[in-house]
Amino acid sequence: ITAVLQDSHGRLWLGSTRNVVWSDDHPGASTAVPGTPLSLCEDGRGDVWFGSTGGLSRYHVARGVLEPVTVGGGAGWVWALHVDRQGRLWVGTGGGGLHRRREDGSFERFVHDASNLSSLSDDYVTSILEDRQGTLWVGTRSGGLSAFDEATGRWTRHRPDPLHERSLSHHSVTALLEARDGSVWVGTGGAGLNRVDRGEGTAAAFTRFSEKDGLIDDNVTSLAEDADGTLWVGTR
Repeated sequence: ITAVLQDSHGRLWLGSTRNVVWSDDHPGASTAVPGTPLSLCEDGRGDVWFGSTGGLSRYHVARGVLEPVTVGGGAGWVWALHVDRQGRLWVGTGGGGLHRRREDGSFERFVHDASNLSSLSDDYVTSILEDRQGTLWVGTRSGGLSAFDEATGRWTRHRPDPLHERSLSHHSVTALLEARDGSVWVGTGGAGLNRVDRGEGTAAAFTRFSEKDGLIDDNVTSLAEDADGTLWVGTR
């Protein structure tokens, strides 16, 4: 299983090699997908978007039709998908940066610029989360965590700093979760788990949790919260 989604109707969608299956009135409902599914999300219309090694697709649930969608900008593999509170789709790609879908179906692209400290920290996007305060958090493979201030159009980069123990613990971010209490959690690929301690705007410090604190492994792959408010951490 490469991706999991529970939609607004309670249906469970599962991505596997070259197809997506879901629970429905008809057992075994499925559709073929270009490449291997890597991410799934539902939009406000009830359609489901598939990100895969073959790019981006939109599944029109009412019609049972899969539509390939061109993102542009060398998007390549689509690792992360997110629909924000305004209903806009964000697409995180493996090397092509971050893309935001406009109302007309075109995409606005955000990329890393080494000469601009207010740009996205890395073009390889692994995870996307909008918290209840409206901050968009973007995890990357080697650039740490970026936080977007839409009012200014500027990104704040959060990266490991050996001189500051409250900095992000690792440059590779693998998972993001906002818990019911509003806390934001960041899983990393080698240095455990981080809790975001919010400052003003997109400023933040981080509290770190590792094998020393009881994690099975410091390579975090997934995060989830259950109905009792317990945080579950998947590791490699």
